Order: sequence, then C-alpha cells, then structure tokens
Amino acid sequence: MVTHTFVDIDIDEARCLADFTGIECDIRSAIKFSKLLIKCFESSGCDIDLIDAISTSILVRYSRAFMTGVRTRINIEEICLDQNELKKHKWLLDTRSKHIAHSINAFEENRVVGYYVLEKPEEKGITSISVQHGSVISLSSHDAKSVINISTKILEFVTKKIDKEKSRILSIVRQSDIKKFLQHGKQSAFNPNMNKPDKRRK
Repeated sequence: MVTHTFVDIDIDEARCLADFTGIECDIRSAIKFSKLLIKCFESSGCDIDLIDAISTSILVRYSRAFMTGVRTRINIEEICLDQNELKKHKWLLDTRSKHIAHSINAFEENRVVGYYVLEKPEEKGITSISVQHGSVISLSSHDAKSVINISTKILEFVTKKIDKEKSRILSIVRQSDIKKFLQHGKQSAFNPNMNKPDKRRK
C-alpha cells in the first residue's frame, strides 16, 4: 500500500501558478453567475434584489482578474478577442470601477425635488422636499452572454497557462533535494484573520 501526501512548494517560481489558479476560480465564478442571471431573467418570479446581487457579483469576479493588487494580472492583449469583445471587456471593467466600486458615472442619479400644489404654486409655495433616486442595478441578458463568451476564451488561456506552469514547477522541484521542501512541512489550513481585511497577504 502506498500513501500519497503533499508538501508546500514555497518558492518564488511557483507564484505565477498560484496566482493564475486564483484567476481561474474568479473567471469560473463569473461564468456561473452569468448563467444564473440568465435563468433569473427567464423566470417570472426572480427577485429584483437577487438580480442586483448577481449582477454585482459577475462584475466583481470578472474584473478581479485584471485589477492591480498582490496577484498577477491577465494581459487582455494575450487573449484572442475581436474588437467588439475588447470593447465589451472595457465596458465591464468601467462599470465595475465607476459604478459598482465607486459612484462616478451617470449610471446613478439622485435628484432633489420640491413638491408644490399645481393649482396654487405661488400661494402655497414648495410644500415638501424629496429625492428621486435612479440607478442601473442589473446587467442585461445580452451582457451576461457576453461575459460567458469572453470568459470562456479567457478560461482557455488561463487553463493552458496553469498546465504549463505545473510542468515548469515540477521540473524545478524534481531537480532539487526533496529535503529542502520537507523541512518546512505543511502550512496550516487556510484560516485568514477576518479582523484585518486591510492587511496585504504575502
């Protein structure tokens, strides 16, 4: 009987593989949520708040693959996209950055209005103040299909990158003394400190 176990490969050369695995998870989530949004549109009883939440999740997960941070970013120029797909890609990132993450663009409006009596405006004057709020809260079915199409191409690129990196890392570690890795043992199970969301990971 043979027992298989694992050891952490904590070397700089493995960073790219780790990063692209995280990117793969985000892109797969974007595809899954997009399919879920399409199902919601096809259902007559889907809650508008759920549609809002799913749309936000799609934009956030898709955009994470291209945002600055600790993790490696995808260079969109390496993906074989046509001009319409590149335009849609930019639209998705801009919507995430200038509407979801920050209130910048015209996808939201808050108008202060004064109510008055139509028949006697001068006599009664402004009787009350209110705010009329408008906001784009959902991607369209067409947007969701575009995310699926573009993400599928991205996923194909990322999957090939991961396979290539796995082979490269295996070649590196097999040329090293296994004791180098065994002496560090296994890292503890994933258990992030939820009290410090501002702390950058290594």
